[in-house]
Amino acid sequence: MQSSGIAKRISREQREAMLQFMIENPDLAKNKLSGPQGGIMKSMKWEELAGILNSCPIGVCKTPDKWSRSWQDWRSDVKHKASRLRRHVAGTGGGPSKGTPLTALEERLLSFIGETAVSVVTGVIDPIEVRRSAVYFCRDKHGEDEYGARVLRTNERMADAMERIASAMEAITASTKKMNETLKAVLCANRDTMTLAVSVTEALVSE
Repeated sequence: MQSSGIAKRISREQREAMLQFMIENPDLAKNKLSGPQGGIMKSMKWEELAGILNSCPIGVCKTPDKWSRSWQDWRSDVKHKASRLRRHVAGTGGGPSKGTPLTALEERLLSFIGETAVSVVTGVIDPIEVRRSAVYFCRDKHGEDEYGARVLRTNERMADAMERIASAMEAITASTKKMNETLKAVLCANRDTMTLAVSVTEALVSE
C-alpha cells in the first residue's frame, strides 16, 4: 500500500476487489444481515473486506465503517450516472451521449445491483481487466500469509461469537422456563387459597 500522503483516492484495484467481495457476499451487499447474529457477521465481514482493500498496493486505507460508506456512495454515484445517460439517450432518440460513458467495472456493478446499463453509450475500455477474483491481485506475494492468518482469525472470532450467542439463547430459554414454572406455582397457590376461602365462607354461612 502506498503511503496515505501519496494515495488520496480509492484505486481501481480496490473498486474491483470491493465489487468481487460483494458478489461473493450478497447478503452484506444488499444489507440483509439483521438481528444480533446478523450484526456480528456484518461487522466481521466489513472488517475482513477492509483488510483486503487496505492490503492493495495502490489506493487508500480506511476503517471498516468508512469502507462501508464508500460502498454506498459508489453504488449511488454509478446509479445516478447511468440514470443521466439513460435520460440523454431517450432525449436524443438513441444517439451517442456527450457524457462520460460507463466503464466495464461500472456496468458490472449495475448488473450486480439489478440496474439496467446504457449499452448504447458504453464501451469504454477499463484500464484494469475484469478478473474472476480481484482479491488475488490486491494481495502481493508478501502479504498472502498475513491475509490467510487474518481470515483465519476472523473465522475463529465469528465461531466464538456464534457459540456465545447460542449459550446466551440457552440461558434465556432456561430462564424463561424457570419463570413459567414459578408463575405456575403462584397460580396454583392462589387457586388453593381461593378454594380454602370458599370452603370457610360456606362453613360460616351454614352455621
